[in-house]
Amino acid sequence: MPRTRKINQQKSRISRKPKKSTSKKKTSTKKERKNITKKTKGRKQKKQEKSYVFSNKLSLFKDLSTRDIEQIQKNAELLVLPKRVVVYLPGDPGENLFFVHEGRIKISKITRDGREITLMYLGPGEVFGENCLFNESPRREMVETSDNSVIAVIPKSLIEKMMKRQPNFLLHLFEIVSRRRQSVEDRVQHLLFRDVGAKLAELILDLSQKYGVEEDDGTRIAMKITHQEMANLIGSTRETVSLTLSQFRKQNLVRLHKRQVIILDFKELRALL
Repeated sequence: MPRTRKINQQKSRISRKPKKSTSKKKTSTKKERKNITKKTKGRKQKKQEKSYVFSNKLSLFKDLSTRDIEQIQKNAELLVLPKRVVVYLPGDPGENLFFVHEGRIKISKITRDGREITLMYLGPGEVFGENCLFNESPRREMVETSDNSVIAVIPKSLIEKMMKRQPNFLLHLFEIVSRRRQSVEDRVQHLLFRDVGAKLAELILDLSQKYGVEEDDGTRIAMKITHQEMANLIGSTRETVSLTLSQFRKQNLVRLHKRQVIILDFKELRALL
């Protein structure tokens, strides 16, 4: 079973900040993981570990043997993190691949003037930090938890061995990198050539594909997201997003309830693109 460590929210500290960024983040560094480890005991420990077993039913691991899966299981470290904890920052060394077992993480970049641009959110079953497998460069993005999360840390050296032994495993990694690069390129194009209304409509439609839940009065996006987070995703400001959402509401395109968006009219939202 993987080793489990719990990062206590009250004890986590900022190790360093991105330049000119004013947002307060908590970060989990190697030193802190050693100092603030909180271990569970007895049955509780066993029950928790059984909940986070790697499986070859997951797309990335589907071509790995049982022996390979067991090796990952043995060498992985589980981090139990509260929300808004920084996993790594730009400039940090790329030494591990990360796997989201539970919760949600945010990948973003900090501009020179201190603005945060969100690249994507990832949830259970998804990996991040994969670029370290293809070059020796330090991290270029910031990753933090958006919700209480359980993240597996897998040593880069172990993944590299499996890449050599299992060509299909390497292929799946390339597919992940390719899809994400295409997604980022599409977003950059939309940020440059679309107005705020179109960008926000597209964001809402994209989130509905991943988190949408059909209900009697519409499709609810089962993901709590603030106006500031939406602004970071589309390269706008919180005030502009709030104003645009208000316009969407008046046009009966969406309804807002407890930081969640409910889509009332897909056809008219798509017409804005």
